[in-house]
Amino acid sequence: MEYLFGVKGKDFVVVVGDTTAAQQIITIKHDEDKLVPLDSHKLMCLSGEHTSTLLMSSCCSALLHSFRDLNSRNLLKNSAETLVLFFAVFLDYFCGLVPAKN
Repeated sequence: MEYLFGVKGKDFVVVVGDTTAAQQIITIKHDEDKLVPLDSHKLMCLSGEHTSTLLMSSCCSALLHSFRDLNSRNLLKNSAETLVLFFAVFLDYFCGLVPAKN
């Protein structure tokens, strides 16, 4: 079972998550980082199949970093969220890597 929790206060946010990557009853890794920093103000929390989360985190991070390098500024929160959601739909539709929600 995977755990990701977040608490939002007036001037802060605390996010915690476990570090175990498991497939059914087999533990794959004990040091998997499920909290991926995208920039100084954005953090992506990942849960799910190990290969899908690894691909999603690396590609989204690369997309946001390339935008910052090309435009000399970071994406706003809503724009970054839209980009990540679009990329998740793209992976689901064309590659079948992101599991569909029931």
